[in-house]
Amino acid sequence: MALQEQDIHPRSDDQSKPDRITVRSLILGLITAVLMAYTGNLLEMVLHAGSLVKSSYPVALILWFCIWVMINMVIGVVHRPWMLTRIELLVIFGAIWIAGMMPGVGWMGYLIGALPAPYFFATPENRWAELFFDQLPMWAFPNPTPEIMDRFYFGLHEGEAIPWNAWVMPVWWWFSGALALMAAGYFVICIFHRQWVDAERLTYPLVQFPEDLVEGFDEGRVIPNILKKPVFW
Repeated sequence: MALQEQDIHPRSDDQSKPDRITVRSLILGLITAVLMAYTGNLLEMVLHAGSLVKSSYPVALILWFCIWVMINMVIGVVHRPWMLTRIELLVIFGAIWIAGMMPGVGWMGYLIGALPAPYFFATPENRWAELFFDQLPMWAFPNPTPEIMDRFYFGLHEGEAIPWNAWVMPVWWWFSGALALMAAGYFVICIFHRQWVDAERLTYPLVQFPEDLVEGFDEGRVIPNILKKPVFW
């Protein structure tokens, strides 16, 4: 009954809510991206319970975003001025979709595993050392010592510390390249955005679902409009 009454009467402070990206939305988005990356890698790499990111529309993305929608509904019941706006929720969605996917198996999961591979799998038979080792930049790969290579593939001995010194430099350079690649993609999107949206009017179907989930929050409703439709359930 309380939820229905709150849905009927819009918030009186709607006009004061900024319709733009806010600092708190960026902070919450980055924190959620870190949590999603950690839990995703824990489930896949450690527990071997399956992957939540191996799809064009990752399950982990929808799961964490739905959690934020529910949190926002609870905030609306407890203290409505603290509710996140539609734009803020979509910023969180974008942050976890972009930043939260980087550590997953689709990118960093393969990259980190590939760094020690040339040295570990080199044998006298395949002659990799003769063919291309002199072409590999040393700063882009961990120190090719048996201790570093064996510990990576076979695990550490009990009580042994992770040899971070061997990984800091190569991971830093590959991370810098990844950021540059993502920045290039972002600027390409900025260049074509007006053409895609205004001229061609692309629908972006993958974004339609999160937009439906946040519809109604800016009108002062505690429950999103889509949750009230029988077809949703």
